[in-house]
Amino acid sequence: MELTAEQKKFFDQMMALGETGKTFSEVIAEVAMGIEDVKQIKALGDAVKQLEEHRAALDADIKSKLDAARKAAYDVGGNYRGVFASEDQSRQFALICMAQTGNSDQRAFAQKVIAAEYKDLSPSVDASGGVFVGTEFSNRIQRLVESYGSFFANAFRMPMTTDSLTFIRRTAGVVFRRLSELTKPDKTDSAWATVNLNPVEIGGYTVYPITLQEDALVAIGELLGREFAQGFSQSTDEAGYTGDGGAASMGFFGITNRLLAINGSDDGGGLVLGTGANGAGWGGLVEADFLKLVGQTRFQDGNEKFTTSHEFYWNVMAPIQLAKGGVTAREQADGPQLQFLGKTVDLTPAMPRAAGNSQVACLFGDIRKSTTIGERMGMTIRSSDAPFWLERAIAVMAIARIDINNHTLGDANTAGPVTGLVTPAA
Repeated sequence: MELTAEQKKFFDQMMALGETGKTFSEVIAEVAMGIEDVKQIKALGDAVKQLEEHRAALDADIKSKLDAARKAAYDVGGNYRGVFASEDQSRQFALICMAQTGNSDQRAFAQKVIAAEYKDLSPSVDASGGVFVGTEFSNRIQRLVESYGSFFANAFRMPMTTDSLTFIRRTAGVVFRRLSELTKPDKTDSAWATVNLNPVEIGGYTVYPITLQEDALVAIGELLGREFAQGFSQSTDEAGYTGDGGAASMGFFGITNRLLAINGSDDGGGLVLGTGANGAGWGGLVEADFLKLVGQTRFQDGNEKFTTSHEFYWNVMAPIQLAKGGVTAREQADGPQLQFLGKTVDLTPAMPRAAGNSQVACLFGDIRKSTTIGERMGMTIRSSDAPFWLERAIAVMAIARIDINNHTLGDANTAGPVTGLVTPAA
């Protein structure tokens, strides 16, 4: 039904009075005093009721999401257990986002709290709508990645102060020989190679409703913190382990594809060809394959570990352990520990999760020796309501600048500090 001029005037008055903080009922009572037509009052009252019901539905949807975030952030005893180092850090994060993108009241509230309680955060808030999260918070994001991201936890991370960095790695050294009397030693030289790091910008974003209330600061921080941490760790795991250099891998080549490029899907160098007939996938792998994998890996100092997927461990490695004699009822009930042949097993969904042919399904070694991650810029947060203005939502973007270089994986004849178990071809 199209509103009459009188009805439109009523809504204008209602919205104006609503800005004073009065309830819908109070607004109706005041405006109704100037309207003589009782039917119009009833019709407008019904319309207001529909607005109230619609608003209640929106509030209920937002409340359910915030309640879920609160449950994730606190245990049953009310103790904070969220993704940040403390409840206060989560609150700081949400305040920064609200100070940049909330409505006028929310911005004023957040900026007032920052100025009073977090003076060190004040320089981070600017009028352009962008925010650079300081060193302490950026380090916390990295710790989140270490908790969830196997690759970042195991690789060597090198801070960078310029757009490119080159370092030297040793490839060979002076050789000693037995000398005869009055003879001189053979001349041998150390050999070196350069490794170049050229970071690229990576990032992602998420959105949250603009109607969030000030009392939901911790929940907002938890929601955004979890999204950024999980997204960043998943992307770097996939790029670092199995990246193919494409857009989905952010241009990075992972360890498994580097090994295949160096050795081909055959035995030798940094790869051990698994037992089994062609096309058997994981089915033909046996204990001897893993023993050879460990024995072929060079530069061992006790920090080596297996890296594979949850599926590969429980379908291949765990059955090999359980098939050994002497398993007690208690051991059977508890299940195998995440160790194999005395070494820790690191699980990541980035490694192959389904059996395949010519597939590097399991790695062994010390990734800190084979791989360097150049970190030019820590996590930077920017936010704006422009992209989702009509949807009444805030876009929050996280970006970083890193490089992933799997530089030391041996050659076609000699293994390096990380080796892979490859399944037979089809």
